[in-house]
Amino acid sequence: MTKTKKTLCWAAAIIITLSAVLFQRMSGPTHSLKTQFTLNGVAYNAALPRSLNTDKDMKLRIKDLPPAVQMHCVFEPYISDLPLWDTLSARRDEHGAFIISFPPHHAAEKINYFIILASPSESTFLTNNPVTLRFKNSVPAWLLIPHILLMFAAMLFSNLSGILAFIKQHSFYRYAKWTLWCLLGGGLLLGCLVQKMAFGVFWSGWPFGQDLTDNKTLLIALVWAAALWINRKLKKRYIWAVIAAIVMLAMYAIPHSTMGSVYNPKTGQVTSNL
Repeated sequence: MTKTKKTLCWAAAIIITLSAVLFQRMSGPTHSLKTQFTLNGVAYNAALPRSLNTDKDMKLRIKDLPPAVQMHCVFEPYISDLPLWDTLSARRDEHGAFIISFPPHHAAEKINYFIILASPSESTFLTNNPVTLRFKNSVPAWLLIPHILLMFAAMLFSNLSGILAFIKQHSFYRYAKWTLWCLLGGGLLLGCLVQKMAFGVFWSGWPFGQDLTDNKTLLIALVWAAALWINRKLKKRYIWAVIAAIVMLAMYAIPHSTMGSVYNPKTGQVTSNL
């Protein structure tokens, strides 16, 4: 393979990987919900958190909001047989951002909340429907960063291997092996440790639960293991690496943390939710 063709393959793999990572970053139930609202005839934008560390307060910054405006948070448990709405008043920090201090919650526990802004002449809800927020324990950088980097590398090598297999280059097999090793280390090893520290369980996918992130990581690893096993002979079956790369890309198209772990206060257990 010429140097130009190799460069083009790497460039295509990097572009596909960055696009998939950006989509993951911008989608999913833990990404802040962007909303627009009006107060006293003026339009504002806000980003409402949907994930919060158990040891942190929720901070909301709304640009150019008058100092006289007050904020209130109305919330209830995500899992409850009865409506149990409670109200908290926010305070402002020295920079004008609103701070909401929730009572202690269990890691993986969820709440539904509304944000209300009140001026001397008008009040408004920031959203028509409640926002779901999930609490998590903080994960140290020494664990989280390698996990993220290995999963990024797995996607990059998967895309590169699939492209090389598509143009029938034997070198795809080397990157397929790197893909599987990154998946095993970053997803099935470090990923379980991250989930244990964040939510209190190592694994909530099949056969113990329906956590989609766990299940799709397991599926991708199995598909790439099968592609490597099928191509272990000298005569290569390129199509299987192409299929494995497409499957992995499709799994990344599923928003991160969909059907994720959730603490059920009625049972005291962390399970997966639909």
